[in-house]
Amino acid sequence: MNHSKIVNLVLAAALVVLLLKMNFFTPTVSEDVKVQSNEPIDFSKGNQKSIGADYSFFPTPAVVVGTKVNGKANWLTASNVGHMGRKHLFVGSQKVHHSNIGIKENMTLSVSMVSESMMAKADYVGMKSGKDTDKSKVFDHFYGELKNAPLIKEAPVTMECKVVKIMDVGLYDYFVLEVVNTYVNESILAENGKINYQDFHPLLFEMSTMKYIPTANPVGSGFQEAKKYKIN
Repeated sequence: MNHSKIVNLVLAAALVVLLLKMNFFTPTVSEDVKVQSNEPIDFSKGNQKSIGADYSFFPTPAVVVGTKVNGKANWLTASNVGHMGRKHLFVGSQKVHHSNIGIKENMTLSVSMVSESMMAKADYVGMKSGKDTDKSKVFDHFYGELKNAPLIKEAPVTMECKVVKIMDVGLYDYFVLEVVNTYVNESILAENGKINYQDFHPLLFEMSTMKYIPTANPVGSGFQEAKKYKIN
């Protein structure tokens, strides 16, 4: 081997060592991508830090609200939702939304829980306004007892509701709803007639990251985990 080849090999080796030290061969991860770990976070130390009056009550179930505006079905994705007792729900919708017109006129609406297969359509009806887009054909739908509350056929769980109260909360109308009837796909009904959410895996929506999140497998049983705890 001649002298020039030896020099080239030495230089090449030195370059590889330098690049390794600079982590040149380590794939970079963008700032908005978090490396997930299977190790649970230890919250027991209670290292809390104030971040102000942040709206942190998320994730919540991703739902599509159905109503009728000017004789046509209209859909709106909502994230401000929750229970109010056993037969009542609430849905918050910004006052500028087109759906509010139909809800106030008919005092009825439907609430459909979103599955992963519905995600693209649900996101679409949340982005497009019924003021300038006809969203009536996005979902195949049917009507139950309430004639102005369109129900989504492909939704694993869809509820027809009556509006019993409207609350004015800043930029939002909050609708307090009484559930009149619930329609469930038979594939997720357990033998006792209850919904099996382990088969359904409804999507959640997380506001700060604007992500749809699948529900995970159960980690405990209500009214049973307490038996493991003892006050010192």
